[in-house]
This record gives sequence, structure tokens and C-alpha cells, in this order.
Amino acid sequence: MYDVIIIGAGVTGTACARELSRYEAKICVLEKEEDVCCGTSKANSAIVHAGYDAAEGSLKAKLNVRGNLMMEELSEKLDFPFKRNGSLVICLHKEDFPKLETLYERGKKNGVKGLQILYREQVKEMEPNITDEVYAALYAPSAGIVCPFAMNLAFAENAVVNGAEFRFDTEVQNIRKTSQGWEIETSKGVFLTKTVINAAGVYADRFHNMVSEKKLCITPRRGSYCLHSTVPQFRSVFPVHLPAVRQLHLQSAEPVQYRQKHPCFPHCSVLHLLRIHRKQNCQAFRSQHSGLLRKPFRFRRLNPGFPEWLPGRLP
Repeated sequence: MYDVIIIGAGVTGTACARELSRYEAKICVLEKEEDVCCGTSKANSAIVHAGYDAAEGSLKAKLNVRGNLMMEELSEKLDFPFKRNGSLVICLHKEDFPKLETLYERGKKNGVKGLQILYREQVKEMEPNITDEVYAALYAPSAGIVCPFAMNLAFAENAVVNGAEFRFDTEVQNIRKTSQGWEIETSKGVFLTKTVINAAGVYADRFHNMVSEKKLCITPRRGSYCLHSTVPQFRSVFPVHLPAVRQLHLQSAEPVQYRQKHPCFPHCSVLHLLRIHRKQNCQAFRSQHSGLLRKPFRFRRLNPGFPEWLPGRLP
């Protein structure tokens, strides 16, 4: 009988295992893949957000800001790369400026420190390759970038050193309540535990629905990463308002990366609709997003590697 079983060895599951391994408890992490960081955690944008975007007063906002402040200490203790490079939310048009002010006020209420609204000359001084048409930007100095793979591995290694167990190639198939806790049926046998932590990423709804009357449905989405080969940047940069854009990320010492929504289907990510042709996506990237940057750029689409689309789970 375990005290705690964690389903999923991504960054959330391994972070939970690491934290719980501080205590006298028997802990096990069940992972259906062959190693840690094989699901959503392997393909995220690597941004440590400042916390201005989350809804005011929400749990997400509280954890975002608190987690952001923890990153230096965690990276030093566990030896994974982290850089507090700051972020800019770019406003190209005066009519979009109220949206920038909304983010600024929300960030202040969420407790984000150091937020500033900058105007054209200040933005250009900070990031020379931003388009000359920029009107203003929200600057968040507390934002950062991290190596998600190294962080995930560091959490797992520290948890193992502290006595936590990891069972790989072990797929959870069913969960049942018992008089003493929970019975977890897997591809490698049955495990008993007093407590279950569901950290299964895009599969978390499956395990939730096995034990709860309140059913959930997670719709996995995939995005596209693209390279700008000629535009060095130092901060993470996002547009305040581009209807077809999910996320624009310009990362320090790395190529520019885009994660965007298809212009004709703004509520679905590019690879959520599998019939959308890749060539069409590339043309959409070029035509819609080159205006954010001052210099022309060469373009290459990368294999996205985001969470798999699951048949039958689209809304």
C-alpha cells in the first residue's frame, strides 16, 4: 500500500513527487511511456509567464505568480537552466492600446512586480528588431525562459534520491475506490494507495471521469513551431491582438518560435484540424506575422510535437 500514487511523469507529476518526497511517505509515480517528459511536457513553449494574463483572483493567477518567484531557487538547487529575460506584449495600433492597459491592470491586481507600459522609442531601444510600426508594449521583467526537459528530469531525479519510486511502461487502465483508499489497475498489475494525484496531462479527464460524477472533457490541441533564422531577440514577445495568433514567442539566444491558430478556424489550433494543409499554414504564417518584425526573415516550419489529437474527443 502506497501513501501516494501519482499518475503521469511530466513536469507536474515529477514536481509533486519531488515535493512529497520531503516527507516520510511511500510514493510511486506511474507513467505509461518509457521515461519522464514524454507527453505534453516535452513540447511546451518553455516560457515562465509573469502572471498578467490569468484571470484576476483565480487559482491559476496565484500559482503562476508564486511559481514564477520560485524559479531562481529551484534552478539553483536542482541545476537546470533558467533565465529571467523578461517579456513584451506588443501593441501595433492605437485602438488596441486599451487591451494593453487591461493586461497591465490585471497583472498589478495579480501581484506581478515591475510591470511597465512602454512606448515606441522605449520598445525600439529595448528590442531593435521590433517593427517601426509598434505603438506601445507591456514589459514584464519577471517573465523568464527555462529548459523544460532539464527541469522535468531534475524533479524526477531529486524525487528518486529521496526515495520515490517510478514505474515506467505502466499504463493506468482503471481506478476504483476501496475501503482503505484506491485500487489502480494498470498494464503491469494492481497498485493500492491511500491517495491518488492525477497529473496525466491531456489524459487527466479519463481518470477524473472514472471516479467523479462531474464529468470533464479535455480537448488536446497541437501548435506549430517555426524558425526565424535572421532575427535575434532577447525577450519573449507576444502580440496583444492578432486574431489568428495563439502565441508568438521570441526567445533569448534561440530562434523565434510561433504557436498559432489557423486564420480560418480561430478556435482551433493549427494541427487540431488535421485536414488543414501544411503548405497553407506556412503561407498564413508569412502573410500575417511578418509585420511584427522590422527585418524580413527566412521561414521554416518544424515538427510541432504537441499533445496528440485524440479521435472522438473534438468538441
